[in-house]
Amino acid sequence: MEKEQSIYTFFDSILSGEIGELEIENFIESKTENFNVNKLELLLNDIQYYLFCEREDKMAEYSELEIQNALNEFAKRKIEIPRKDVLIFSKEKKLIPTGKTTLDIEKLLYPFYFFLFKN
Repeated sequence: MEKEQSIYTFFDSILSGEIGELEIENFIESKTENFNVNKLELLLNDIQYYLFCEREDKMAEYSELEIQNALNEFAKRKIEIPRKDVLIFSKEKKLIPTGKTTLDIEKLLYPFYFFLFKN
């Protein structure tokens, strides 16, 4: 009997581009029992948590020098420096804004890395 794929392994497959939109929709339909609203909300929480962790890991790959070089390149080209809201996780595992902004390293250094999750 084939072992069921974990949700986070599935997310890894999306991130790596191993699966397409049809497979994504079929997986979501089966995991949420035909798009049950409560299960879709739980899935959304899992996706947000997964992306939060992945973004933290990806940001850790870049040195301060690499970030500064990218900032210098944006300034040289007169491109607006990307910023984003600072978010934290609530006790319910939901992302909530803090009212502060920070440098958006993702848009600065790897704007297409999470592309498949944005659709």
